[in-house]
Amino acid sequence: MEIIEISKNSIRETDVLIDLMHQQMVDINSTKNRSSIEAAVRNALKPESRALFFLAKEKNIAIGVALVNVGSGIEAGGDYAWINEIQISPQFRGKGFGLRLLKHVLNWLRKNALKSILCVANIDNMVSQSLFRSAGFELEDIKWMSKKLRKG
Repeated sequence: MEIIEISKNSIRETDVLIDLMHQQMVDINSTKNRSSIEAAVRNALKPESRALFFLAKEKNIAIGVALVNVGSGIEAGGDYAWINEIQISPQFRGKGFGLRLLKHVLNWLRKNALKSILCVANIDNMVSQSLFRSAGFELEDIKWMSKKLRKG
């Protein structure tokens, strides 16, 4: 499996990213439509964005993607990463590609001196929780809070 970081200047892979993110939204029963997903992907690819896309390919076929955002925090002691999405196409699941993609992301973050990495998984998403545990993540008992600032 080959994993590439998508450049902010590259628009060649945009449709592939949108397709993979659309599958992710379907998998989690999100009501996001393709145009809102496209807008979010294009926003993440803006030069000023601290978002990173890692695209996984097997035999030159895009099979997965990770979307990671970099932030800065006092508690983190500097820059940290937030995994927004990690997606493997359904026909490639259960074959270790998700763990390989996650480990690649972790190694990239270590090489780039990030202090920690965070993510959330739905309480009933045991597959995702298992993936992150197998990569050394700890399950914490927290309450997730959110507030929409705009519609859409």
